[in-house]
Amino acid sequence: MNTTLSKLPEDGGCGCYRLLVEWNSYSFKVVLLQNGYAWNGHASHGHIEQLSQLLQLSVEEYMNETKLALSTQGGARHFTYLIEDGRFVWKKLDQCSKIRMKYGYIQLQETTYYEAAEVMLDSLLEQYCNIKMEADGLQKTNMVAERERAVLMEKLVEYKKQKLEMEHQLFGRFLVVLNSKKEYIQQLEDRLLAGNKQPAVTERSIHEPVQDESSPDHYDSETDVEITDDERKTDRILLSVTDNLFDDDRKPLSTIPKRVSRPKRHVLESEAGPSSRKVTRTTVESGHTREFSSQDLLEDI
Repeated sequence: MNTTLSKLPEDGGCGCYRLLVEWNSYSFKVVLLQNGYAWNGHASHGHIEQLSQLLQLSVEEYMNETKLALSTQGGARHFTYLIEDGRFVWKKLDQCSKIRMKYGYIQLQETTYYEAAEVMLDSLLEQYCNIKMEADGLQKTNMVAERERAVLMEKLVEYKKQKLEMEHQLFGRFLVVLNSKKEYIQQLEDRLLAGNKQPAVTERSIHEPVQDESSPDHYDSETDVEITDDERKTDRILLSVTDNLFDDDRKPLSTIPKRVSRPKRHVLESEAGPSSRKVTRTTVESGHTREFSSQDLLEDI
């Protein structure tokens, strides 16, 4: 059972009604006070069904609307209240037709004011006790929640500290890894840059022997003169032939080199015949030029 106490405005007057309602599932009782007068009444289940059928509503829908009308402090919207013909009547304003229609009523029986006031006061005290108990329970719950909140706040502060420490540790590890990666990348870039600066290797440089920088110059020349391969070959042949011609004491006759192909020579033919032809040859003796005939060559041999 649920009990409500409300103050409702009087329709067409300056007074008000103090209404106490005890609600059951499909019935309710009322105690009404106004200007020193008191009434009580009862709405049975049959009476509720009859009113709901007139309004073409179900019993549940009608009970919900009636609770809204009689339990709202200061009166529900679109509802008016008055006492007429020994009945307490509540009407509702129709939004379409703007006509107030009777939404419900209850037959009243007059009672002494003191008895009705005592019933109403007892109900108020009971409601106060219930509300106080509920408030005390909520207060205890609030105190427990406050203590739990304080503990959780301490844990939160500790978790924040741990979080910051973990972030610093992870950041330090990350910096170490990042620096090592940067150093490795820099090494790779240096290697790549050094490889790009090396001169291109040509086919000639591959086949040519590496000349020692400490060895003296073959010609002991202070100026750079471009010498072709044919000229170098000719010089080597002339030097070998000269050594063979003038070094007869050291070389026996059997060691005379075979005829080799010699470079072209400037041959000057004389009128005496082929035996008197002279071959001009350049030697390296003191930078002078000597002329040898075929007869001279044979005598030397």
